[in-house]
Amino acid sequence: MYKSIEFVCGGNQGRSPVCLAVARNFAYKKGIGIELLSSGVYVDFAGRISDEDLGKVLARYPLIKGVENGALSNQELLEFQEKRKNAREILKKLEAHETQRRDRELARRGFGEYIKNHVPNQIRYREKTEGGVILLMDGGLSQPVCKIYAGQAHPEITTLPSFIDEVEELPDAILENDEFYSILVDRLINYTEKAMEKAVA
Repeated sequence: MYKSIEFVCGGNQGRSPVCLAVARNFAYKKGIGIELLSSGVYVDFAGRISDEDLGKVLARYPLIKGVENGALSNQELLEFQEKRKNAREILKKLEAHETQRRDRELARRGFGEYIKNHVPNQIRYREKTEGGVILLMDGGLSQPVCKIYAGQAHPEITTLPSFIDEVEELPDAILENDEFYSILVDRLINYTEKAMEKAVA
């Protein structure tokens, strides 16, 4: 049996908090004592770069999808494209929209109480990790997480799909429509419950 599980995504806004809520529900119903955490590798990213650089990063993404899914207005996107001066506001709007969708989807499925008042957490090095596992939402997160533990004792680090021998990926859906997001949440719930079954066996 694993002693701890840390679910990790990019911003600790969407995917990993969903997994945390589901894992907490599982542990509560089974009466299992296991340390459960969630974090993100880019939570403090925006605070470490300039407005100009943040604008350059956001410009790489298809922000028109943010308009299509209701996170942004046409005017906000136009101002960003023309001046790049509202990058932080754009990011806040996208994050707030994802948080609202996450909470709505979890509440609809009966997991809402397990993620109340969630505050995004930047992943940090943890000393006591023996018997633990870090489950990444996708393989692209492996390098920054492994870098944190470079040369140090570390828990098992793998992707959530790989941990349970699944092949369907768990992509970041911050810019995707509600239908895509709902399907992703269903998959996250399914994968997390399978992971918990394996972790406590």
